[in-house]
Amino acid sequence: MNMTVRILTFLLCFPLLLGFLGCSSNEEKAAKYVTRGDRLMETGDTMRAVLEYRNALQLDPKCKAAHFALGKALLARKEYLGAYRSLNEALELDPNLDEARLEVAGLLYPSQPEKALEEISKIRDPARFEHKIGVVRASAFIVLKQHQQAIEALKKVKDAETSAEVQGLLAISLQATGDFKAMEEAAVKAS
Repeated sequence: MNMTVRILTFLLCFPLLLGFLGCSSNEEKAAKYVTRGDRLMETGDTMRAVLEYRNALQLDPKCKAAHFALGKALLARKEYLGAYRSLNEALELDPNLDEARLEVAGLLYPSQPEKALEEISKIRDPARFEHKIGVVRASAFIVLKQHQQAIEALKKVKDAETSAEVQGLLAISLQATGDFKAMEEAAVKAS
């Protein structure tokens, strides 16, 4: 009987042991796919990068790095709905991914500017992304027709004077407020 209990215990525990070993193995394999995808992104091969990230997610559906990287790759391919889904999945797995939150805000501001501003307010380290936060925040204010707030947000952006993107948004807001002289100056700087 003692031998029977040992054999039954072994037979019950062995699949669990294999499962634990397989998880670790799958996580490592997923990390390799993410690394390959990152290399492909560096070379501009977004299509194959997307495939690598999706392979990683098949092995490890909870891999936040794969979700985030897939979202960025889909953004590069202008597949915005898929990018939004992947970036949100990454945020569900790790709400502290500021860069993913900022990308989501960038996707939201044209149609849901209030929600974009809400996402920006949740960023824990805004100094790290100051320029892009300023641009997305101002863009959301422009969509909301709150041009004075857009101007204030843009003036706080570091290197605003030399950024064509910032100056272009500033010109739009200044035109809406009726400050045509300042609008002209911003438009010249933008070009």
